[in-house]
Amino acid sequence: MTDQTPSARPHPTHDSTERPGSSHPQSLHPAGATPLEDYALLSDLSTGPLVSRRGSVDWLCLPRFDSPALFAALLGGPDDGRWKLWAVDGDVVERRYVPYTFVLETTWRTTTGTVRVTDFLPPAEAQDDLYRRVECLSGEVVVEHDLRIRFDYARALPWFRRTDGTEGSEPALLCTAGPDGVLVTGPLLYATTRPTADDEQSAEAAGGGQGGAGVGNPVSGASEHGREIGGEDRPAGSPDSGGLPAPRLAGRFRLRAGERLDWVLTWFPS
Repeated sequence: MTDQTPSARPHPTHDSTERPGSSHPQSLHPAGATPLEDYALLSDLSTGPLVSRRGSVDWLCLPRFDSPALFAALLGGPDDGRWKLWAVDGDVVERRYVPYTFVLETTWRTTTGTVRVTDFLPPAEAQDDLYRRVECLSGEVVVEHDLRIRFDYARALPWFRRTDGTEGSEPALLCTAGPDGVLVTGPLLYATTRPTADDEQSAEAAGGGQGGAGVGNPVSGASEHGREIGGEDRPAGSPDSGGLPAPRLAGRFRLRAGERLDWVLTWFPS
């Protein structure tokens, strides 16, 4: 299978330079950074998030192209805001747009199965929605989330609280900071302070020390949420908390062939 996004097309090798006295090119990309050509663009005609090949939404301004960024990892690191969704221990085997659309399909393969992640923004006037749909095509696959919402170019860390869904729907996570609000629907994620492998790589690239132990949460059924082991992990914005700051939301979910899970991030003026 081949990658059919624009980044897969032949392009000039302008991302490297020759080091004096060396015949080997030296990459201009910082360690751990995603080359710009590896991003795919989504759009609803009002804004345009950028999604990396590894499933991370590293740039998103809401509700318009010229609005402050909600995710800005493109300009810094994971803690500047992102939403990464990927198959654990998997590799991307195909990436394409649905013909004549900005709907992005990314197919992951692991040793136990295959899963497809579909990302898109439906055109809307009253609100802005970012959909992330996961469908298991064969076998059994575990997917993982790393969601870090940072309003106003990472200047504002929102508080989360859990809200009861309407009849027949699941609870959702509501977060606000200043004039911005976001509702995250889908199987619930958990607040955690544990760093990821990406955090360790980012710290090393910046000259820092080693990070923490990384993610190690167990998985659960397709209709349930996963939770981190020990530490300070807790349900994000549990009803008895009255709302909590959540630097990072995480969760692992196991899907079997034919199962599907949807997550939606909805922006609204608070």
